[in-house]
Amino acid sequence: MSVDERRAKLVDAAVRVMSRDGVSHATTRAIVTEAGMTTGAFHYSFFSKEELVLEVMRHLNARAFQAVREQVHADTSGPGVIDRVVLAYVEHVARDVAQRQLSFELTLHALREPGLREAAVELYRTTLDGVRELLTEMARLGGFDWRRPATELSRHTLSLIDGVSYQWIVTNDEGMVHQLQDALARFLHGQVVPVE
Repeated sequence: MSVDERRAKLVDAAVRVMSRDGVSHATTRAIVTEAGMTTGAFHYSFFSKEELVLEVMRHLNARAFQAVREQVHADTSGPGVIDRVVLAYVEHVARDVAQRQLSFELTLHALREPGLREAAVELYRTTLDGVRELLTEMARLGGFDWRRPATELSRHTLSLIDGVSYQWIVTNDEGMVHQLQDALARFLHGQVVPVE
């Protein structure tokens, strides 16, 4: 098994353990056991548990973007692209709420860890950049403009996603799925300016 394959297997195992047991209970031993590997394999693949935590954060972030990027390039033009992207994101979150909770937990954990704080802040910036790029691409392919600059709109969009997702996780109210979809779609449709 190559180092990249070993790292990927450990990241997947870490996601399962952390989603199930929480970050504080995700020991190196629990992760390697879940992966069917040895502790030596872990240390051969990662310098530290902090490096693994950062890789898990990147992995979860990439999965969320992958879920919506495919929908941006579907064949419907116009503001309908908004509904497709929002639906794809909400379906992604609904498939595994525990991973969305893990994303929040990892971010807060990383912000408290001196060795991870800067990486967590940088990853959040990367997320904002990713949302901005998606919004820009949605407008380009949909043939419309946004009322606000994409940088500002990305901050508001991410705040709305995080806020409703957090409420959903805390209340365990499945009705929040529809509220997230509705709130996000209405917000973005309200920001559309047709190109003349």
